Amino acid sequence: MLDRFFVFLRVFWHAAAISAILVTYSCTAKTDGDVIMCRDAFFALVDDGRVESVNGLAVASDYSAFYVTAWAPGEEGQRARLEAWRCRSGDWRADGPVFENTQYSDYQPVLSQDGNRLYFTSTRPLSGSGAAVRQNPWIAERNADGHWSLRPLVSLASEWWDGHTVEIGERHVLFASERPGGAGMVDLYEARLDGAEVHNAVALNSAASDNDMTYDMHIGVLVFARYEAESGDINLFVSRRLAEEWVQPIPITELNTAEWESSPMIAPGGRQLLFKRGDGPIRRAPLIDIIRFE
Repeated sequence: MLDRFFVFLRVFWHAAAISAILVTYSCTAKTDGDVIMCRDAFFALVDDGRVESVNGLAVASDYSAFYVTAWAPGEEGQRARLEAWRCRSGDWRADGPVFENTQYSDYQPVLSQDGNRLYFTSTRPLSGSGAAVRQNPWIAERNADGHWSLRPLVSLASEWWDGHTVEIGERHVLFASERPGGAGMVDLYEARLDGAEVHNAVALNSAASDNDMTYDMHIGVLVFARYEAESGDINLFVSRRLAEEWVQPIPITELNTAEWESSPMIAPGGRQLLFKRGDGPIRRAPLIDIIRFE
């Protein structure tokens, strides 16, 4: 299946480039009651198997928006774009594309805690025009009028593949890269957003490929996907951040199966883990049941 390209990107990095779409589902929540209705409506969609993503999921902290990756036609085959859905009093409606993009792939959405920064991986060139590239981390920042301003994270980009990015502190991120010197095909690295203090997050990495992550700063929990090239397995692992140090990751045996588990996202509130199994829709599990460290 083509969509497995985005389940764990490193499997296909040396294959032909394929595109995906970031689809935005947003909920206009103005009161606590609206937030609750939008939250409950969102989980109802999940439980009904109606939230689908090729790779990645991001949910705003007030349940005012959520983003997934899906397919759409492009100038040269399938591509990526952001589409918005809006919700009033628990009623979700489609609202069209967010970014004008007919050529490049955008995927692996991650929202900042305040919802004002949307990180994503893209095949857009760093210059903003020209032929598609392998992949780089990008950021969209929300303007005062509510629109997004896009720019590449040049400070994190290299001649190698650099991608999935999550915030782990004030202007402090964790991102995936295949740059040399790591433990596996793809490692997780820490850095400041300005590109300073880039270093390998040694405690998290393995001889496999580590990528596809979600981090909740309120509870200090990281969940990521690990791809084992020899077996072809993709499973979820969990770690915690204590005193700015990572705890050795452990597999989430309660969720891992013979199928691929990917696209993890800790839902706002820190109580539910959203994830994907195989080519199926997004599903959820209580986070408290899977955080078990000695």
